[in-house]
Amino acid sequence: MPPRRRSISVLTLALFCLGVAAAHAGPAAPPRPEPGTRTFASAEPLVSRPDTKPCEVELFATREFAGDAPVPFAYSPPKDCPGPWAKVVIEADYDVTAGRQFDRTALIDVGGVNLYFGTTMEPRRDVAPAWHVERDVTDYATYLTQPHDGETRLVNYVDDTYTGHIHGRARLLFYPVSPAAPAQPGPQLVMPLAAHLTRISAETPTLDATLTLPRNMERIVLDLISEPQADDEFWYGCVDDRFARGRKDACGGGSLRESEIAIDGEPAGVAPVYPWIYTGGINPYLWFPIPGIETVNFTPYRVDLTAFAGRLNDGRPHTIRIGVVGLRNYVFVTGTLLAWRDAGADIVSGAVTKNTLKPAGITVDDAGLRVAADGLDGRSLTRGRRSYEISGFIETSHGRVTTRLRQTIRFVNDQALAASPVGQNWALKQSTNLVTRLDVTSPAGTETTKITESYPLSVDDRFSVVDGVTHEDIKVFQGLRRKKTLARPDAPALTTLYGATLAPEIHAHIDPGTHATSHAQGHSTETVEARTADGRCYKRTITSENNAIASVSDDPACGRSMP
Repeated sequence: MPPRRRSISVLTLALFCLGVAAAHAGPAAPPRPEPGTRTFASAEPLVSRPDTKPCEVELFATREFAGDAPVPFAYSPPKDCPGPWAKVVIEADYDVTAGRQFDRTALIDVGGVNLYFGTTMEPRRDVAPAWHVERDVTDYATYLTQPHDGETRLVNYVDDTYTGHIHGRARLLFYPVSPAAPAQPGPQLVMPLAAHLTRISAETPTLDATLTLPRNMERIVLDLISEPQADDEFWYGCVDDRFARGRKDACGGGSLRESEIAIDGEPAGVAPVYPWIYTGGINPYLWFPIPGIETVNFTPYRVDLTAFAGRLNDGRPHTIRIGVVGLRNYVFVTGTLLAWRDAGADIVSGAVTKNTLKPAGITVDDAGLRVAADGLDGRSLTRGRRSYEISGFIETSHGRVTTRLRQTIRFVNDQALAASPVGQNWALKQSTNLVTRLDVTSPAGTETTKITESYPLSVDDRFSVVDGVTHEDIKVFQGLRRKKTLARPDAPALTTLYGATLAPEIHAHIDPGTHATSHAQGHSTETVEARTADGRCYKRTITSENNAIASVSDDPACGRSMP
């Protein structure tokens, strides 16, 4: 992201990459779902847009996804507006026919660069969900100025049991610049870690990318998504291997999952795995019509690797490795490296001066857990702690720049399980809390970016057998909160806020043979609120009753709930 003037640092302009919107772009409200909606409803905001008319590039027309082969397409940049652009947005629309079908993973890549990643809604016998997703991909604009081979993946099988047919289409929208919507400075290098989506597993536990990079990079970040699958999908409910081995009702690997990044074998960064719950997770009736937070549209986690710029600028090949703590089955991984280059120097030298990042400190207290005749019984308490610093410097055309990254991660997973011939209970309380501080010092002074994040999750799942009927009562609370602040020596601090909470609850009858749900009744409440650096805000609450939207309320003032 080159500066407009050499006196403005890369970090100042990186504000856009941290999700702080330009002055003309407040949070964009999604369409209000009508009361009675049973197909799909979400309070998560859409991508804000400039006022200019976009140029459109179709990635693929409406098609059915069948089988497991990726669908190729050819991407070419828009002919009518070659750029630069004020914003670039990908939009996709999906639907699944009424019937029965699993939730499926969907993604769209251009030349290996991931533009969309999420999972699908599940249908019902008389409900055919349709949903819209979009993502701001302006930071990938440089890459999108050239043609590439692209592909979309959505594995789906239809048979006599799983009858839902899934369709989708996607396009890119390029918004021309205007006086009110100037071009957004972005990275000059956009490079995927792999040509296709990578599956890492117990047999092949890492994604390894060996790259030779430009020699004048002054800021480097990695956009990373790690999507757990199979037993790892339910990682928040997993236990130590000795309690799961040989059991169909338990998964191993422990209850912590996070991505680890290494450069040439040296630890370089950490990316937490958000506890996404797909629409088949725990019980599908929890997620009609409001899916879990980010379930249909994952957000990449951005890891700052700038402290390693001096090393990566040496003109030699370097290996970036991605692994996942606790991996037992498999995880889909996609990563994109982005770099801002020094326009005034062909070679930028430097070095890493401090790195205290070590493997996660995980402690597990499961002395009270046992394998009973009817399932696991007892308690498992897992704590994960990291607190580290990575520092480095580079000699740029505008002077020495030092980077000091400090991150603290606190993870707690507390599971209480009870099993008996007449019922099983599972109570989970989990929290992930992160504080990331990046100090960048140049001749112009020190700029500090501080990001605080929290991912709370709780589940209370109770099975009971009464008069031969199996009852299930479930309460879930899922949350996400991010606060980002940029402090500069010569300007007021800029802060963005995002918060989402979701609380579904159901009572249902469960067929003991097929595990199918019937007679499900319940309700759900989702609240999402966001504020931009210029004070604009969005807040919406939607509720459902017995799997239909009951109410929608907006708070234009956004209350006082997000200090």
